[in-house]
Amino acid sequence: MQKYIIVASALLGTLTFAACDSGTNTEQQTKAGTVTEAVAGDIDSISAEKRELLPVAARASLMQIELGQLAAEKGQSDQVKQYGQQMVDQYSSKKDELRDFAGNYGVSLPGTLNEDQQKQLQKLRETKPEDFDMAYWDQAIDAHKEAIDRFESILNEPEEALANPFGLWARSTRKEKMAQMEQAMRFRLDQKDILRKRSGL
Repeated sequence: MQKYIIVASALLGTLTFAACDSGTNTEQQTKAGTVTEAVAGDIDSISAEKRELLPVAARASLMQIELGQLAAEKGQSDQVKQYGQQMVDQYSSKKDELRDFAGNYGVSLPGTLNEDQQKQLQKLRETKPEDFDMAYWDQAIDAHKEAIDRFESILNEPEEALANPFGLWARSTRKEKMAQMEQAMRFRLDQKDILRKRSGL
Protein backbone atom coordinates (compact mmCIF):
# COMPACT_ATOMS: atom_id res chain seq x y z
CA MET A 1 0.00 0.00 0.00
CA GLN A 2 2.83 2.41 0.83
CA LYS A 3 4.38 1.84 -2.59
CA TYR A 4 1.01 2.39 -4.24
CA ILE A 5 0.51 5.68 -2.45
CA ILE A 6 3.94 6.87 -3.56
CA VAL A 7 3.35 5.96 -7.21
CA ALA A 8 -0.17 7.36 -7.35
CA SER A 9 0.84 10.53 -5.53
CA ALA A 10 3.70 11.03 -7.99
CA LEU A 11 1.33 10.68 -10.92
CA LEU A 12 -1.18 13.05 -9.41
CA GLY A 13 1.52 15.50 -8.44
CA THR A 14 2.85 15.60 -11.98
CA LEU A 15 -0.57 16.31 -13.40
CA THR A 16 -1.30 18.99 -10.83
CA PHE A 17 2.03 20.71 -11.46
CA ALA A 18 1.44 20.65 -15.22
CA ALA A 19 -1.96 22.25 -14.79
CA CYS A 20 -0.99 24.93 -12.27
CA ASP A 21 2.15 25.66 -10.31
CA SER A 22 0.60 28.18 -7.92
CA GLY A 23 -1.02 27.85 -4.49
CA THR A 24 -0.05 28.06 -0.84
CA ASN A 25 1.63 25.29 1.11
CA THR A 26 -1.56 24.83 3.12
CA GLU A 27 -3.58 24.32 -0.07
CA GLN A 28 -1.02 21.85 -1.38
CA GLN A 29 -1.05 19.90 1.88
CA THR A 30 -4.85 19.76 1.79
CA LYS A 31 -4.73 18.40 -1.76
CA ALA A 32 -2.14 15.81 -0.74
CA GLY A 33 -4.40 14.61 2.06
CA THR A 34 -7.29 14.28 -0.38
CA VAL A 35 -5.12 12.22 -2.72
CA THR A 36 -4.16 9.83 0.05
CA GLU A 37 -7.80 9.33 1.02
CA ALA A 38 -8.74 8.69 -2.63
CA VAL A 39 -5.95 6.13 -3.03
CA ALA A 40 -7.08 4.15 -0.01
CA GLY A 41 -10.36 3.17 -1.67
CA ASP A 42 -9.23 3.03 -5.28
CA ILE A 43 -7.72 -0.46 -5.43
CA ASP A 44 -11.05 -2.23 -4.98
CA SER A 45 -13.08 0.32 -6.92
CA ILE A 46 -11.97 -0.37 -10.50
CA SER A 47 -13.63 -3.06 -12.59
CA ALA A 48 -12.01 -6.06 -14.25
CA GLU A 49 -12.35 -4.27 -17.58
CA LYS A 50 -10.35 -1.34 -16.28
CA ARG A 51 -7.69 -3.64 -14.89
CA GLU A 52 -7.32 -5.11 -18.39
CA LEU A 53 -6.18 -1.70 -19.59
CA LEU A 54 -2.91 -2.11 -17.69
CA PRO A 55 -1.68 -5.10 -19.77
CA VAL A 56 -2.85 -3.25 -22.88
CA ALA A 57 -0.67 -0.29 -21.90
CA ALA A 58 2.27 -2.61 -21.21
CA ARG A 59 2.06 -4.31 -24.61
CA ALA A 60 1.60 -0.94 -26.34
CA SER A 61 4.79 0.22 -24.63
CA LEU A 62 6.66 -2.92 -25.66
CA MET A 63 5.50 -2.46 -29.25
CA GLN A 64 6.72 1.12 -29.42
CA ILE A 65 10.06 0.06 -27.96
CA GLU A 66 10.49 -2.73 -30.52
CA LEU A 67 9.36 -0.53 -33.41
CA GLY A 68 11.61 2.26 -32.20
CA GLN A 69 14.63 -0.02 -32.01
CA LEU A 70 14.07 -1.06 -35.62
CA ALA A 71 13.63 2.56 -36.66
CA ALA A 72 16.85 3.62 -34.95
CA GLU A 73 18.67 0.76 -36.66
CA LYS A 74 17.13 0.67 -40.14
CA GLY A 75 15.59 4.12 -40.62
CA GLN A 76 16.65 5.90 -43.77
CA SER A 77 16.04 9.42 -42.49
CA ASP A 78 17.20 11.21 -39.37
CA GLN A 79 13.56 11.94 -38.54
CA VAL A 80 12.70 8.26 -38.36
CA LYS A 81 15.83 7.38 -36.43
CA GLN A 82 15.31 10.17 -33.90
CA TYR A 83 11.61 9.52 -33.35
CA GLY A 84 12.25 5.80 -32.99
CA GLN A 85 14.94 6.39 -30.38
CA GLN A 86 12.64 8.83 -28.60
CA MET A 87 10.02 6.09 -28.28
CA VAL A 88 12.60 3.62 -26.99
CA ASP A 89 13.86 6.07 -24.37
CA GLN A 90 10.44 7.26 -23.19
CA TYR A 91 8.78 3.87 -22.87
CA SER A 92 11.83 2.11 -21.44
CA SER A 93 12.11 4.71 -18.69
CA LYS A 94 8.50 4.12 -17.62
CA LYS A 95 8.46 0.32 -17.52
CA ASP A 96 9.21 0.04 -13.79
CA GLU A 97 6.71 2.76 -12.91
CA LEU A 98 3.94 1.01 -14.85
CA ARG A 99 4.83 -2.36 -13.35
CA ASP A 100 4.65 -0.98 -9.81
CA PHE A 101 1.39 0.82 -10.52
CA ALA A 102 -0.19 -2.33 -11.97
CA GLY A 103 1.15 -4.52 -9.18
CA ASN A 104 -0.76 -2.59 -6.60
CA TYR A 105 -3.97 -3.47 -8.45
CA GLY A 106 -2.94 -7.12 -8.43
CA VAL A 107 -2.23 -7.07 -12.17
CA SER A 108 0.81 -8.82 -13.66
CA LEU A 109 2.06 -7.24 -16.86
CA PRO A 110 3.07 -9.22 -19.96
CA GLY A 111 6.73 -9.23 -20.90
CA THR A 112 6.23 -10.11 -24.57
CA LEU A 113 4.22 -8.92 -27.55
CA ASN A 114 1.06 -10.74 -28.58
CA GLU A 115 0.95 -12.78 -31.78
CA ASP A 116 -0.45 -10.01 -33.96
CA GLN A 117 2.14 -7.52 -32.75
CA GLN A 118 4.92 -10.02 -33.46
CA LYS A 119 3.65 -10.47 -37.01
CA GLN A 120 3.54 -6.72 -37.57
CA LEU A 121 7.05 -6.36 -36.21
CA GLN A 122 8.35 -9.13 -38.45
CA LYS A 123 6.69 -7.50 -41.45
CA LEU A 124 8.57 -4.28 -40.71
CA ARG A 125 11.85 -6.18 -40.32
CA GLU A 126 11.40 -7.60 -43.81
CA THR A 127 10.56 -4.27 -45.43
CA LYS A 128 12.94 -3.10 -48.16
CA PRO A 129 15.21 -0.22 -47.09
CA GLU A 130 13.66 2.20 -49.59
CA ASP A 131 10.20 1.49 -48.18
CA PHE A 132 11.14 1.30 -44.52
CA ASP A 133 10.47 4.85 -43.35
CA MET A 134 6.89 5.02 -44.61
CA ALA A 135 6.19 1.51 -43.31
CA TYR A 136 7.51 2.52 -39.90
CA TRP A 137 5.29 5.59 -39.71
CA ASP A 138 2.27 3.50 -40.67
CA GLN A 139 2.94 0.92 -37.98
CA ALA A 140 3.85 3.42 -35.26
CA ILE A 141 0.68 5.41 -35.92
CA ASP A 142 -1.51 2.28 -36.03
CA ALA A 143 -0.03 1.05 -32.74
CA HIS A 144 -0.66 4.40 -31.06
CA LYS A 145 -4.23 4.53 -32.38
CA GLU A 146 -5.05 1.00 -31.24
CA ALA A 147 -3.91 1.80 -27.71
CA ILE A 148 -5.73 5.15 -27.68
CA ASP A 149 -8.98 3.49 -28.77
CA ARG A 150 -8.76 1.08 -25.84
CA PHE A 151 -8.12 3.92 -23.41
CA GLU A 152 -11.01 5.95 -24.77
CA SER A 153 -13.42 3.04 -24.43
CA ILE A 154 -12.68 3.09 -20.69
CA LEU A 155 -12.45 6.84 -20.19
CA ASN A 156 -15.81 7.47 -21.86
CA GLU A 157 -17.51 5.78 -18.92
CA PRO A 158 -19.16 8.38 -16.62
CA GLU A 159 -17.49 7.24 -13.40
CA GLU A 160 -14.05 7.90 -14.87
CA ALA A 161 -14.81 11.61 -14.63
CA LEU A 162 -13.85 11.22 -10.98
CA ALA A 163 -10.28 12.17 -10.14
CA ASN A 164 -9.21 8.77 -8.81
CA PRO A 165 -5.63 7.56 -9.29
CA PHE A 166 -6.52 5.06 -12.02
CA GLY A 167 -8.55 7.61 -13.96
CA LEU A 168 -5.79 10.20 -13.74
CA TRP A 169 -3.20 7.68 -14.90
CA ALA A 170 -5.38 6.60 -17.84
CA ARG A 171 -6.12 10.17 -18.95
CA SER A 172 -2.49 11.21 -18.65
CA THR A 173 -1.35 8.16 -20.64
CA ARG A 174 -3.95 8.72 -23.35
CA LYS A 175 -2.93 12.37 -23.69
CA GLU A 176 0.72 11.41 -24.03
CA LYS A 177 -0.04 8.77 -26.67
CA MET A 178 -2.20 11.18 -28.65
CA ALA A 179 0.63 13.73 -28.72
CA GLN A 180 3.06 11.03 -29.90
CA MET A 181 0.65 9.87 -32.60
CA GLU A 182 0.06 13.40 -33.85
CA GLN A 183 3.81 13.96 -34.06
CA ALA A 184 4.23 10.74 -36.03
CA MET A 185 1.41 11.76 -38.38
CA ARG A 186 3.13 15.07 -39.09
CA PHE A 187 6.39 13.28 -39.81
CA ARG A 188 4.57 10.86 -42.08
CA LEU A 189 3.22 13.80 -44.10
CA ASP A 190 6.77 15.12 -44.37
CA GLN A 191 7.87 11.72 -45.68
CA LYS A 192 5.07 11.68 -48.27
CA ASP A 193 6.13 15.11 -49.49
CA ILE A 194 9.71 13.90 -49.89
CA LEU A 195 8.58 10.86 -51.87
CA ARG A 196 6.32 13.01 -54.04
CA LYS A 197 9.17 15.38 -54.90
CA ARG A 198 11.45 12.46 -55.74
CA SER A 199 8.86 11.05 -58.11
CA GLY A 200 8.41 14.44 -59.78
CA LEU A 201 4.69 14.66 -59.01
